This record gives sequence, structure tokens and C-alpha cells, in this order.
Amino acid sequence: MKKWSIVLLGSLSMYLLLSCAGIKGYSQGSEVEVKENPGKEKVLATVNGVPIYQKDIFGIGGMPPAAFQQGQGGKDFSQDILKRAIDQELLYQEAKSLELDKDPEYQEQLNRMKQYEKQYETQRLANLLETKRMSESREKSNYTPSQEEIDNYYEANKDRFSKIVESQAKSRISQILISQKAGEEYQKWLKEVFAKATIKVNGKPISKETLTSSIESDLLSTPMFGSPMAPRAEKPSNVFFETVKQMIIEQAAKEKGEEKSELEKDQAKVKELFLSAKMSINDKTVLLGDYPQLQTLFVQNPQGPPVPMYYPALLMIVKEELLAQQAKAEKLDQGAAFPGSPYPVMGGLNQERMMLIRRLEEKSGFYSQPASITDEEINQYYEENKARWEKMGFEKAKMRIRNILISQKAQEKREGFLEKLRAKADIKIMEQEVPEAKE
Repeated sequence: MKKWSIVLLGSLSMYLLLSCAGIKGYSQGSEVEVKENPGKEKVLATVNGVPIYQKDIFGIGGMPPAAFQQGQGGKDFSQDILKRAIDQELLYQEAKSLELDKDPEYQEQLNRMKQYEKQYETQRLANLLETKRMSESREKSNYTPSQEEIDNYYEANKDRFSKIVESQAKSRISQILISQKAGEEYQKWLKEVFAKATIKVNGKPISKETLTSSIESDLLSTPMFGSPMAPRAEKPSNVFFETVKQMIIEQAAKEKGEEKSELEKDQAKVKELFLSAKMSINDKTVLLGDYPQLQTLFVQNPQGPPVPMYYPALLMIVKEELLAQQAKAEKLDQGAAFPGSPYPVMGGLNQERMMLIRRLEEKSGFYSQPASITDEEINQYYEENKARWEKMGFEKAKMRIRNILISQKAQEKREGFLEKLRAKADIKIMEQEVPEAKE
């Protein structure tokens, strides 16, 4: 096994500590040159020439950068984190060398993941703009409820406040009424956003009348999907979803020369047509099948129409896209309130790298091929850990113990695989001061 070079420097709080013996299981070597990246972060280790920086270790142990910086976790913890960062780099390099990134199944998963990331960014932008508008609506309304309004609300909703004293209830009611007033401004603004939008399905425009009625019935009448201050509808509506679905079915029937009523009976075909349809939201075109929440519309009741509570999902996608477009127009995506990612560092592994490592682990059978566990092994584990399982009893503990042993053997198999990678790798570890994480 090649020697792992260690330079002995540092202290824990703002430093990574590695003892003279280095990370447990790894050997010590001579001093190596410390390089800097463009971001002025020091190299903590290199794996076949690839550097591991400070940012690459944050998040690996489930600890946020600030906590790690403050020395939480201890010396052994910090050593373990660096070891795991090195192991992940080894696995990633091995996956690349085996060209697993060219695997069609991996590419499909990767494309799906990238689509999810885009959707999540859209949701975050929409939420940011919504929060801003709600705050502006509160300021704009400049409304203070009168005592009469508070009293009337209390009398009309006494059941809601039966468990708290009247004075506390009326204090809450004041805030509820202020929020409702702000909600009215919010709803007015949201209607204006939709009124200016151009929505098309497979190239055919959705009428402004449909959009207007959909906003009222599908979104604004439902607190969960519209304004949190909206009154609760007696029955969820399906105006927008049904309109889009009917447009898709009519278009397909016309193209195929089939009767629309006959095509509607084939739920599997309707689902296929719906999820393969393209919707343009102003200048952006999306494939409906790229949204997993729309697939649940059909999963809920494959023999008939979707369950009503899921109907707003399609209109929510349109709403989020429209708000995200407006947020970008207002340059909210360039502000400090919108970082590039909610988790900019996850152990130096972006989702693409994590997926590729997972693919290698699947191919290597660490977890997909469970080890065979004998009764003798279960009995031995039980006896060695009797204090832990005595209250439960052997019979009840058997299955849990079996799963623990299967997991242990999978980890042993993974560790054996990593040992072979370490033996042929050029790994150098440098202990040094870790600069403060950049905001």
C-alpha cells in the first residue's frame, strides 16, 4: 500500500487535527506541497492528484459548515470526515474509470434528477416572490381591525377558540384579520399575473376565461394551494385540470380519427397522452411528464378520474412557473436571499457525483446482494449484546439482529472494496489550518 503523506500542524476549533499516526487505518509519509485553489482554500488531501478542499468535507457527517467550523464533533469526528471524503473520491474515480457515467440507466436517472433540480429552483423562486408580495401587501393595506370586527369574528368562530381565554383569542383574531386583508391584496396581484400570461397546451391557447375561473375555483378557494388566508372551499375544484385534459384528448382524437368518447374510456392511453403533452407558459415550454406530482393524478384512481384533492397540482405548476419568471424579472435570483443551492456543499459531492457512486455500489453488490446470515451468527450476536435485547426477548429480536448483521456484512464488503482502491491509489494527506468557510 502506498504511503499517505501527513504534515503535522493545526488545532481543532478552526483546524482539522490529524494525529501523528494519521487517520486510523492509514499510514504516515513525508511532507508534500500544499496547493491553493482559485478560492484560496487549502488542500487537505489529494487522491490521485485530485485535491480535496475544506468545502469538500462540510456536510459529510450531517453537520453544517458553521458547526464543523466551531469544532463540534471532536478530533476523531473530523478525522473520520476527511477519511470519508477521500473514500468518496476514490469511489467516484473508480466509477468514472469503469465508464458507469455512460450507462443508459444512469443517464436516465441523471436527467430526471436534473429536471427535479430545475423544478425545485422554480419553487424556491416562486416562494421568494410570494413572501415578498405578502410582506408588501401587509404594508400596503396599513390595516388595523376595529374592536367590532374582532368581536364579530370571535362570535362567529367561537368553537375554534374554545380552549383559550377570550383575551388571548381576540389577540390572535387581530392578526388573522390583518393577514386576511393582506391576502386580498395578494389574490388581486396573483390574478393580474395570470391575466397577463399566455398558456398553451400542445400549441393551443387556454382561454383567459378558463384561467380566471381556474384561479378562483382551484387555487384561491383552497388555503393549501392559494393564499393561506383564503376561505376553505366546500369541495375542491378541477376546472383547470379537466380543461387541459379535454384539450389533449380532443386533439389526439382528431389526429387519430377516433371518437373522443371512445378514447376517454382508455385510462392508460389518456395518462400517456397527458404526460406526453407539452405546455408553454409564456416563453417556456415544459413536458408534463417531467412532473412526478402529475403522475399521481392517475395513480390515485387508475379506473376513473383523479382524486379531487390532487387537481390543483397542474395549476400549481403553472403558478410556480409564472411567479419564478416574475422573480427573475425582478432579479430576485441574484440577491443574497437566493443562494445558488439550499445545500451548496454536501461533502463535496453534488447530486451527480452521489448518483454515480451509488451506481458503482449497486454494480458491486454491496447492498443489492444481501449476505446469508446463519442462526449461529444471530445467537452469537444476541449473547454478546444481551443487555440490549433482553427486554425484547430473543424471538422478537431475531429479525432486527439479522438486519444488523446483513448491514454489517455489506459494510465489510464495501470496506474490502475500498481497501483495494486505496492500495493502488496515490493518496496524500496534509494536516493544516482550515480557513473560515465563506458565506
